[in-house]
Amino acid sequence: FNRISDFALLADARLSFDYNRRLNFDTGVGALSTDGASEVRYSLGIGLNYILHRNLQLSFAYNLIGFRDNDLDEQEYNAQGAQVGLRYKLDEELFKWLE
Repeated sequence: FNRISDFALLADARLSFDYNRRLNFDTGVGALSTDGASEVRYSLGIGLNYILHRNLQLSFAYNLIGFRDNDLDEQEYNAQGAQVGLRYKLDEELFKWLE
């Protein structure tokens, strides 16, 4: 009977700078540690976010270095390369008509 155990840790941090009301820049770093912290992979990227209309935001990001992990990072935020995203924020303003 062989017993195998392992521990993985994924950590991300993001720092954002507002340029004006609609535009902000961000930078992100990440690390994936496995095999008792003897194996570590890193990610480093920059991004640009623009608010198109109220709660609708268009994002462009590029990770200069990165890694892929299908279990811990399904959205591939830490993958190397370019990413384009469109986000919509749901908040209490959206549901004011229910009052």
